Amino acid sequence: MTQAELEVLRVAAHAAMHRFAIGGVVEEISGPNGIRTRFAAMSMADLQSYISWLDGQIGAVTTGYRQRPIYFSPDM
Repeated sequence: MTQAELEVLRVAAHAAMHRFAIGGVVEEISGPNGIRTRFAAMSMADLQSYISWLDGQIGAVTTGYRQRPIYFSPDM
């Protein structure tokens, strides 16, 4: 996805969070690849995680840097 597409998704997610804050119950927003996701007020944490993920994707597209996965070993 392009930076502009990701920013449109982020704006929609922030708008959904605002509607939750003023009493909205269920919000449906469009995600990557046209997948629609429904968030209920009780899943505000999920919506915040989605926004954080979008911020990371925008940062990766903007800087060209992709974060490597972090693996933890039980022996540590």
